[in-house]
Amino acid sequence: TETLFQSKKEQEISEVVNGWSALGLWLLLQNKRQEAESLRKRIVELDADYQENEDCMRFINRLDKK
Repeated sequence: TETLFQSKKEQEISEVVNGWSALGLWLLLQNKRQEAESLRKRIVELDADYQENEDCMRFINRLDKK
């Protein structure tokens, strides 16, 4: 039961992180760099492994170009 609960929790975190990542990229497209960077920091707080995620790297690269 504990393993199932942990798996469900990880899945929910992953879904939130993916949604926030998409929102962050949209914010960048709207030239809202500060809001996007703030959201990226919240993502990393929620899921430290996200820093090594390909989407995060793309997110950071776009932040750096703005």
